[in-house]
Parts: sequence; C-alpha cells; structure tokens
Amino acid sequence: MDKFPDADAVKAIEAAIHAATRRGLRGELVEAAGKIPGTLPLALLKTNLAPGSGLDSHVHAAVALSARGEAGVMPAMIQAWKAVQPRLPLNDADAYFEVGGLIMFLTKSNDAAAIDALRERMEGAPIDVRLAVVEVFLPSTKSGGGLFATGRVCDMAALVLSERWPEKYQFRWVVDTAECDTQIAVIRKNAGPLRR
Repeated sequence: MDKFPDADAVKAIEAAIHAATRRGLRGELVEAAGKIPGTLPLALLKTNLAPGSGLDSHVHAAVALSARGEAGVMPAMIQAWKAVQPRLPLNDADAYFEVGGLIMFLTKSNDAAAIDALRERMEGAPIDVRLAVVEVFLPSTKSGGGLFATGRVCDMAALVLSERWPEKYQFRWVVDTAECDTQIAVIRKNAGPLRR
C-alpha cells in the first residue's frame, strides 16, 4: 500500500486474496484493504462480505464497511452467525477458530437484531461458545476471575447483568454454587419473562 497508488494496492490485495492458502491470511488481506481510504476498496470489501468468502474475511470486511457507514452489513453478519452455528458442536472446518471475531462484531454492534441472533439457539451451543457470547458483554476492565473454572454460563450471565445494570441486578460470584443459585433466582425474578 505504501509502494503503489490506491487503485493498484486494491488490485494487488485482491490478487493476493485469491492466491492465499494460509488460514487467516485472507482475513488479514481484507483488513489491509479496509485501511485504504475512500471508495476504491468498496467492491472488494463487499465481495468479502458475501457468503463463501470465509468467516475471518467476512468479519474484517464487515468492520471496514461499518466504519464507512455502508448499509447491509448487519443482516449479512447475522446470516453468517446462523450459518456457523450448526458447525460449532463438532468444530467443523475450525469453526471455533473463526467464530470469535464474529461474536465480538455482533455484540459490539449495539444492534438489537444482532443481540437477538446471538441469543437464538444458545441452549444447543457448546459451553465455550456460550461463555464467549456472555463474556464479551463484560466491561473490558473486568476479567471474570474464577468463573471459568466453574463452567457455569449462568454465573457469567449474572455477572454481566450486575456489571451492566447494577441498579437492577445484584450478583457477587462466590465458590458456593448454592449461594450463586439463590442470587440468580432473584435476578430471574427481576428480569421478568424473556422475549421470544
């Protein structure tokens, strides 16, 4: 990008994407294209937002297009989430490797439809994925401490609620799961019925 004018850089990146064989390299190249200012990389970014471009490329294209205010990004990313879910239980085609960026993008979007899409079919998702979806809502200054040792998504979800809305939900994680369960029961009561 430093050596060539912008249009030539886009062409070079596009050629490199088609030639890339290493996992993740396509995404890195799409990310590089997203850093080119103006409208020159838009066609390349939109191509990599389409299904079949690889989830890593998909996420990097979505980030760049969102930063430019382009329409149609969120529906494409929600569809990508729905498409990857059946692959997660068996880690088909390294689904775990790919899904982290997608979860992060959807949660950080502050889009209600994206959050609803993450919530759908969570009961059948692997525990690691459920924890990742919940953990990403924690403020970045909190780590969750010993919660991962328990393997309980309900504890992590209660912690997220208490961090985000402390005036409505109180939760303090303790080793005694019975005490955590008591606090969670109060949170459920205060939450009311869930939207379906």
